[in-house]
Amino acid sequence: MKSFWKILTVVFVAGSIQALGSCARAKPVTDPMDVTKAVFSAINNKQPEVAASYFADDAEFTAAFGQPVGKAKILAFFKTTVIPYKMHLELTAVNAVDEDVTGTFTLKDVSAYQTETNMELVAVITNGKIKSMTWSPEK
Repeated sequence: MKSFWKILTVVFVAGSIQALGSCARAKPVTDPMDVTKAVFSAINNKQPEVAASYFADDAEFTAAFGQPVGKAKILAFFKTTVIPYKMHLELTAVNAVDEDVTGTFTLKDVSAYQTETNMELVAVITNGKIKSMTWSPEK
């Protein structure tokens, strides 16, 4: 019976190591649409570091409430201006052509006010890094 438990333990440990190894080898997100979805997901999940990691070091982010330039300033902007607010971003109609991403999303205020604002999205994403991203109220 002891050998059964030893074998089971070895199989479990080997399987765990293999699973961890496959996680470490996951391909980086480079498709412009996948990058956009990842940024929105990170913001919705209150993960500013993850959201900012998709921006190039010299990226530009433009929104009605700020225009930080550079990954460090974008991260600070997310931490102080975007993440603290009770909001949820929902992509509604987004398209990617080569490195250009355009479309619309809904900014839902999930605080007591329960408002929704339709927004336009324009981004340029090269090799998995956002060069520029603009959020503006839909016209």
